[in-house]
Amino acid sequence: MDGHHDFIIMIDALRHDYLTPEVTPYLYNLKLQGVHATVTETYAFQTRPAFFAGLEPDESQICTLYEYNVQDSPFAFLRPFEPFLSVIDSLSLDKYLRGVIRRMAKRQAKKLGHHAAADVMGTEQIPLSLLSFFALSEKVYTDDNDAFAPHVTFFDLLREKRKSWAWIGYPRHFGSSESILSAYYEAEPADVVYLHFSELDWIGHRFGPDSKERREALLKIDQAVKSLLVPSLKAGKRAVIFGDHGMVNVEYELDLKKILKKLPLRTPDDYLSFLDSTQARFWFFTPEAEQTVRAALMALDGGHILEDSERKKLHVDFKHRRYGDLVFALDGPGIIHPSYFSKGGPAPKGMHGYLPHIEDNKTQVLAVGEGIESQERGLIEMVQIYELLKESLLTR
Repeated sequence: MDGHHDFIIMIDALRHDYLTPEVTPYLYNLKLQGVHATVTETYAFQTRPAFFAGLEPDESQICTLYEYNVQDSPFAFLRPFEPFLSVIDSLSLDKYLRGVIRRMAKRQAKKLGHHAAADVMGTEQIPLSLLSFFALSEKVYTDDNDAFAPHVTFFDLLREKRKSWAWIGYPRHFGSSESILSAYYEAEPADVVYLHFSELDWIGHRFGPDSKERREALLKIDQAVKSLLVPSLKAGKRAVIFGDHGMVNVEYELDLKKILKKLPLRTPDDYLSFLDSTQARFWFFTPEAEQTVRAALMALDGGHILEDSERKKLHVDFKHRRYGDLVFALDGPGIIHPSYFSKGGPAPKGMHGYLPHIEDNKTQVLAVGEGIESQERGLIEMVQIYELLKESLLTR
């Protein structure tokens, strides 16, 4: 590509205060030149519907990475083997099977036409005997035709205007900044290019948001973005740059797995749970199971059950069971550990996916280029990035 096109650049885990003269000199100066705002993350781990379609989770029906979905589970082939898999889980021998199961589930997802799910297929640390109850929530690509119909995505609008685009990033492309740049230079010319720089996220998880490693990674991304945008902006093009969430320094751990194990209940006969990093979701199959689990959760410090009014306010009050009959959310900068994303050993040092009051979970957005004047827009919701994309890239 020659750089003569507009850019959408998503920097994974770009916290609201990360752009500084010392660490990101290029992006910091860009921020001063254009529209910029602090962004409150949608209460969801899957946020593409928010910034590419302006949709809250209860509108897109996409919230967390995994949903309770027995009918469409790509792991359904495991059901006859669940007694055997329970033994494997209890003996901690699951790592020997996860690779095989992942490959088989990937093939099944493709057969179902769930290509986006197939791209990111994994088993994480979900007990093997419970996998058949779950499916990945995002099944189609965000830029597919009518991906969230009847809602219109940014890419539907590009399609209407007969504009082309290139998508370089999750879920189609994984890799470092070097890999993203290499894919960019090899791609066919397009009117708009979407790039997803992802390594800041996993570095923040591993080393923490205030670490030397995080600063070094962000400086590297700053220079990569500069190499792309200097020719583009000189050619009169525009760019919108944003994060999908911030990164919070983890201050406490909550071992829900240990607490649940002590309850006089059986999984999956009485209930199911999905232990995410900052929330736990539960499905109940007996009234007694719900009463028992509720009582245990209400006795804990560090989190609380999201009741109906709060779920409505957070836009996670679904009319179905896919994202839980009950949701337990952490109150502060803690982590559920172990979880279905972290089995054992040291817990991640940084995390995201918190309730809106956690300041460092916030991210940021900026829009720059020809005709865009400097403007501070304060604090906005993540769904408003969609409006900024339209305003910046579709109105000329």
